[in-house]
Amino acid sequence: MSDGFARGKSGASLLAAIAEARALPESALPALPREPQRAPASPALVALLKVLLAAKAESSEVAPKLIASTEDLERLAAEPEPDIPALHGWRRQVFGEAALALKAGRLALGVAGRGVRLIATGA
Repeated sequence: MSDGFARGKSGASLLAAIAEARALPESALPALPREPQRAPASPALVALLKVLLAAKAESSEVAPKLIASTEDLERLAAEPEPDIPALHGWRRQVFGEAALALKAGRLALGVAGRGVRLIATGA
């Protein structure tokens, strides 16, 4: 907070509210809502999703980071169908559908020469 703001009416009110809150005993503070703990993502599944992402990005000539972040992949591995950009719009077409199929066991990864091959499993 700048000195100018702190000396103004809004800054003084904000500082007074902070001082008042800091003076309260711990028992008078409101309880923070807890976010539900989600199970950690399987590192092996995250690794497979990274390989799939690299393969799909390469075949689409798009940088992987434009499709999904590492956090997106971790959420995708840990949650059934998280609300992440990789599962919407063009990203879902390029990567998301294949990622969900991989998680469901309907898609496997293989090697073809020097590249990754996607194998439909029929599961």
